[in-house]
Amino acid sequence: MTHILFIDEDATRRRQIAEQLREQGIDVTEQDSIAAEATQGCDAVVAIDKAISADLASLSAQRPIIMLSDNPTVKASVAALQSGAKDYLALPVSTGDLMAAIERATAYSVRKPITVVEPIEMIGSSEVMNTLRQRIAKVGPTESTVLILGQSGTGKELVARGIHAASNRSHAPLITLNCATVPPNLIESELFGLAAYENRPQESIGLVEAASGGTLFLDEIAELPPSAQARLLQVVQGENRKVGQAQALPVDVRIIAATHKDLKALTESGAFRPDLFYRLNVLCLELSPLKGRRKTSSILLNSYWQKRANA
Repeated sequence: MTHILFIDEDATRRRQIAEQLREQGIDVTEQDSIAAEATQGCDAVVAIDKAISADLASLSAQRPIIMLSDNPTVKASVAALQSGAKDYLALPVSTGDLMAAIERATAYSVRKPITVVEPIEMIGSSEVMNTLRQRIAKVGPTESTVLILGQSGTGKELVARGIHAASNRSHAPLITLNCATVPPNLIESELFGLAAYENRPQESIGLVEAASGGTLFLDEIAELPPSAQARLLQVVQGENRKVGQAQALPVDVRIIAATHKDLKALTESGAFRPDLFYRLNVLCLELSPLKGRRKTSSILLNSYWQKRANA
């Protein structure tokens, strides 16, 4: 069970948010101010920015920090990230957004063991499901990037997990991020990490580095800002450059991306980088709408190999 230390001097708000986290299976210790000894044994700290601003740099060296603010500004968010915070969220915050931040923060905590993704059991024996299993089994062992297309709710993340489980990287982490859930001004540090600064001697890793040796699944890839698209292109080419870092360093990670939007049309309109699109679109799996899956003759996937066969 994930153990969170939650710090907020507002007792009513603290109890409300803590209870919401407990309902999600999180073990929460509540405090109204920071006490260093209370951080022992916790997986991450969630705190109102006013409560730990002065202690952020030293505290972030020990535990991942998620900061909440009832008066957020771009300047404050950048300062918090440069001081070591893993995330910076505006209040009021939804339980879903906070849980996603906790999952991201604890995913690359050195105190947590690597989780091996087991093969995904997909229920059903129709022609559609059998085709899906065959394609996942064929795509998985390759080292190619994969682009998964399909409407929301069609199981894109499930397919990504299946590909990872069928790959030679299944012993390593599968890290997932929904690009639409992270503010544009924070997503580059979230994905690529932050370099060390004069007043912040310890650099922080991003999800790319956390997924080293494994797979990084980026859902809603169409929401990635242009500057982050440029950095991601470097990652696909085998290098990662942290925010504030002059030189890119080698990285070994497989990228699986997904979107419900027409990424080719966005590329043609200039909203998405064409070079990144073509590097992500090496293998393309297109999921059919849910309403069509009852028909065993419907096409669930249009893969790279199907397109080659029909060419």
